[in-house]
Amino acid sequence: MHIVDLPDMRAIQHPSGTCLADDRETLDNAGFRSRVQAAASVLYARGVAEGDVVGVVLPYRVDLVVVMFAAWRLGAAITLACPALTDSEIAFRLTDSRASVVVGDVSESPSVNLDAKELIAEDFGLVVPRVRLDGLALIIYSFSAGGQRRCLRLDHTRLALLCQRAADGFGLDETSRSLLVLPAIYAILAMVKPAELTRYSVGKDKPPARSVPRCWPARWPRRARPR
Repeated sequence: MHIVDLPDMRAIQHPSGTCLADDRETLDNAGFRSRVQAAASVLYARGVAEGDVVGVVLPYRVDLVVVMFAAWRLGAAITLACPALTDSEIAFRLTDSRASVVVGDVSESPSVNLDAKELIAEDFGLVVPRVRLDGLALIIYSFSAGGQRRCLRLDHTRLALLCQRAADGFGLDETSRSLLVLPAIYAILAMVKPAELTRYSVGKDKPPARSVPRCWPARWPRRARPR
């Protein structure tokens, strides 16, 4: 099963089961699928297509997850920007990722051009998932210890790998419930080998060479080289 098919699968298997909740609303599996379909149709009407990037400037709430799956349903990638960031930092991330549509609260950020309230459509056309496994899925920005801005780009294959590693690492199953309090992606990345990721820093298509651990010299002295 592809991650994009998750809303449909959950709605078919257990339509009344609880799916997502925040301090404002709760969605069951059938409601989640309807919201994803509606959001996908609105994004499609705004011109979002395969290969595009959708920016999301939202706090952790139901709308954020809905937009993620709606964009993926169209074959588009997403990039997330916390509303608490400065306007210049949000603008940089959206510009660097070439986001064509930015979803969020219009009153909260000048970069938003599609209010999240508009994604709840009563009359919408169904959008059939069309996603390639090697298609770009997620663009994440962070800062290194030295303050350098870093960018990570994941395709759907590697995104699925991260999800599987998270499920295995935390022992998740169909009975599990989760509470998101920090960007989970950073916890997941700690469990992933560098070779499994696609891109590490802005403007570089190849990951940097792995540094030599401090306990090993970069070059052994000629006389001290072990035999």
